[in-house]
Amino acid sequence: MRRSAMVVTVGLAVFAGTACSSEAAFYEVSQPFFQPNGGLEVHRVTYLAWVGSVQPGAEITYISSPNCVLQRDGLPVEPGSRKNQNVASLLSVKLTVEDRSDSRTWMRIQTQPVPSSPSRQLPSFCIDTLRIDVDLSLTVKALAEERKRPSDLGDMVTIGRLSDALVSCIRENASRSKPPIRFVRIRFHGAADAGMHSGVYRVASR
Repeated sequence: MRRSAMVVTVGLAVFAGTACSSEAAFYEVSQPFFQPNGGLEVHRVTYLAWVGSVQPGAEITYISSPNCVLQRDGLPVEPGSRKNQNVASLLSVKLTVEDRSDSRTWMRIQTQPVPSSPSRQLPSFCIDTLRIDVDLSLTVKALAEERKRPSDLGDMVTIGRLSDALVSCIRENASRSKPPIRFVRIRFHGAADAGMHSGVYRVASR
């Protein structure tokens, strides 16, 4: 599985809450892309969301959302050359992220000085462990359907490779969370080959 820097930004608006109580937020999300030359690659896309409260790990919820990649052989980009390259979306991966929006469930880790008044300190918080459930029940069926016909996706993608890519995406997206997340507890189910990827993973600090 290959990794890359950002390759595409999409303007998909995802609405949460009501307009009067929400504000715009851009989420940079790592997703498993299908590489036509073979295998999976992790790339980043950007989503615009309207949110009403802080949602730790919000980026993780977008891992299986469709993206919109511009495809071209030359310039300019022709109409109709946009395509969803997100394997998690194409194969119906379902992710459920624990709701930790209640600040009473956060951990106080240190204090930070107030820029306008160095003598004052503001508390700083983190999420110790965030639980993520990954359901691959529909993914197994979708992959079986892909293999019934000539399909690069069916030929090149396996549950094991996809599970490995999803773990990478979850950890990368968790590292962008505000407040920060220290660990993610990932539980895979719905596919026998994915169980070995369940576990607790450390999240890299940014």
